[in-house]
Amino acid sequence: MYESLGSTRTRHTTLKAAARVSLTPVHTAILETLLWVYNKRVSFRNRVAHHLWGYSSAAKDGIVLMSPSEYIELETQDIEDHDWSKITVFERNDFEEALVKTEELGTWFHKFYFLVIGHVGADQILQKLLNEPPLQSALSRFLPKDQSNPPAQPQPQPQKPPEKS
Repeated sequence: MYESLGSTRTRHTTLKAAARVSLTPVHTAILETLLWVYNKRVSFRNRVAHHLWGYSSAAKDGIVLMSPSEYIELETQDIEDHDWSKITVFERNDFEEALVKTEELGTWFHKFYFLVIGHVGADQILQKLLNEPPLQSALSRFLPKDQSNPPAQPQPQPQKPPEKS
């Protein structure tokens, strides 16, 4: 059902709405933070996954990325007339850094999964996520203001004894 929603924005909006109903405010804030970071980093992933890539002698230590529509356009015109500025060259260091950031994001989502399912190490997992430097500034946007050191699991509320009639 999630994939049938169409756009990423629609899927994320639906996911956040479901989180607000079923997760703690802290878990919801972490999910919103992860989705916010995902949106910042997804462009690189999508280009690598969906564009054509290769190498060029003009970029000895780089990877060349071209959108499929650019490739089709290139096939239909003279090479001398093509606008080469639409082709992206990732230097090796930039490419490797972007890969590390993509893997890092996957690791955070994996930790979040264990947090939500109530893994025995949920408190430690929560603290690790809250202390990730790249997440900290974004977390401040989404964490409830009264949650400076939140527990990983909802705390049980004391039950009132039944009233005698």
